[in-house]
Amino acid sequence: MGYMRCPFCGQEIDSEAKKCFFCGSILSEISHHEESKQTPKQHDTSKKELSAGMNKITLILLLGAAFLGMAFLLISHFD
Repeated sequence: MGYMRCPFCGQEIDSEAKKCFFCGSILSEISHHEESKQTPKQHDTSKKELSAGMNKITLILLLGAAFLGMAFLLISHFD
């Protein structure tokens, strides 16, 4: 089993991989001309997906912290 670098993100991946584990880009045999057209689009899409995922995680953490803070205040208020 060999390794290669993903042409989209540069991470080291399995040479037989069909999809990059790190950026999610499809690794098919495409011509040099098509690759130059598709590279920015696929790379931008993975950045947008990562950003959306991070936004969801941040929102969940903030809501959880707010809930715990309110619960702590209610518990300490009734003691």
